Amino acid sequence: MLVESEERGSPSFVFFDGPSFVRAIEKNKRGKDMKTFRTLELAIEFHEKVESLKLTGHMRDQLSRAASSVALNLAEGNGKPSEKEKKRFYQIAYASVKETQTILRLIKADDDIKALADRLGASAYKLVKARIVVL
Repeated sequence: MLVESEERGSPSFVFFDGPSFVRAIEKNKRGKDMKTFRTLELAIEFHEKVESLKLTGHMRDQLSRAASSVALNLAEGNGKPSEKEKKRFYQIAYASVKETQTILRLIKADDDIKALADRLGASAYKLVKARIVVL
């Protein structure tokens, strides 16, 4: 399924998880919200949960940096004009998710936040592996 922009030359992106299956669509230049970027919303939720953890010291700092890196790289990748550039930032975001998952294991975090990290990791992985068509 392809989604066309209302304005010629305005970048719209369709993410395919399989034939004709739309995963997410970037806002066009005029800022019209075509569809929510669910992986980014999940990354922001994850970051909020990480920030609420009662940790101190270097593990708190590292976990906080890695969790924010996920959301920031997803957002930056979403703004890039080509598939290659988008995938580069999505791969960085995915690697940061893996880092947070390891830290959560090291600090023996509860299962709820680990499950959220797993959902975020699966969603980021799908973006890395998706075929992105630039319209």
